[in-house]
Amino acid sequence: MKKSKWSQEKRLEFIDFRLCWDGQINRSDITGFFGISIPQASQDIARYNELTSDNAVYDTRAKIYRAADKFTPAFESATARHYLNELLAISEGLLSPGASFIGWQPPFAAVPMPERKVPSDILLSLFKAIRHKQTVDVIYLSKNEVEPGKRWLTPHAIAHDGLRWHVRAYCHKHNQYRDFVVARFLEVREISTANISMPEDHAWNNILTLILIPNHQLSPAHQNMVEVEYGMTNGELEFQCSEALFYYVSRRLGLHRRDAQTPKEHPVVLKNYDELRPYMPSVEGK
Repeated sequence: MKKSKWSQEKRLEFIDFRLCWDGQINRSDITGFFGISIPQASQDIARYNELTSDNAVYDTRAKIYRAADKFTPAFESATARHYLNELLAISEGLLSPGASFIGWQPPFAAVPMPERKVPSDILLSLFKAIRHKQTVDVIYLSKNEVEPGKRWLTPHAIAHDGLRWHVRAYCHKHNQYRDFVVARFLEVREISTANISMPEDHAWNNILTLILIPNHQLSPAHQNMVEVEYGMTNGELEFQCSEALFYYVSRRLGLHRRDAQTPKEHPVVLKNYDELRPYMPSVEGK
């Protein structure tokens, strides 16, 4: 789709984003990005000011619009999280700089990670099985087997553990739900159209509440730093995750130990460790 076909709301969002992060915008920024006329860009800025109580102030000397002293973003896309995610997407080649709302870019880099190859045909077959509740005959590389093995799987979801993609599927070999790394599928050879009644994936549907607190072995100053960094309220950060994903969260944050002996490497611990301990056994099938 051409940028000129984008709605005025998208252009207002662009104005808001540039004012927030560049502190200024001119009409040529809008016309260049969206391919619209100067009069239309002027109308967009006027409309933006109507909606935001004059977030943009015209600088007659520089002939640009600047963010007002009491500028308040009107769109969620102007958040720091959105901005940093766009930078990351640009660095990974997932978003071209010309498609991003970001104007001036600070020098930045991301830690390079080896890419796990996922063939499109494999992914499409798995998605088809998920969508139509079908069972697939696959050849899969398991860490517990020397040679690639045949599996009958009934996948129902896909998940990302922060490093790689998994398919959540019922394994008919082991008669239980397990996680299967998408990059380890060698073939999806057959899709069964038979309507098989599957048991509920309790681990996937069970939502756990995690309460993080600073590691008490840290000094008070470092504990305060952790509270600020994680945005804790009253020294705690509460969030939820599926039981099926808890293994990955606990390993990534080092939550599988009640009292980490290296507090600077494990700055947060679980306040409700005893409550969640039953859900900490290793996950099979990865």
